[in-house]
Amino acid sequence: MEDEIPSYELDRDTEALVQTVLEMALMSANLQLDPKNAQAVMDIVFQTAYRFGIEFSVVEADREPRDQGISLEDLPFDIQVTFINRLNE
Repeated sequence: MEDEIPSYELDRDTEALVQTVLEMALMSANLQLDPKNAQAVMDIVFQTAYRFGIEFSVVEADREPRDQGISLEDLPFDIQVTFINRLNE
C-alpha cells in the first residue's frame, strides 16, 4: 500500500486549468539545453497528469523539412538590400 501512487479527482473547470498548466510545463521541456533535464520535465508532467487522471500522449514531429513555398511576390512590401563597400573609403 505504501508504494501506491495517490490519485485525485478534479471538477471539470479545475481539470481544464491543471491540464493547461501541465501543457505549458510540457512545452518548456523543449527549452531545456540538456536532454536529461528535458526528460526530467516530461517525467514530472506525466506523473502529475497521471495522479489527476489527465492523459497526455507524445506525438513525434515530422523530421522531414516541409517546403513552405513562400513567394516573395506575394509579400505586401518590397525587400531591398543595399550593400555599402567600406573597403574603398
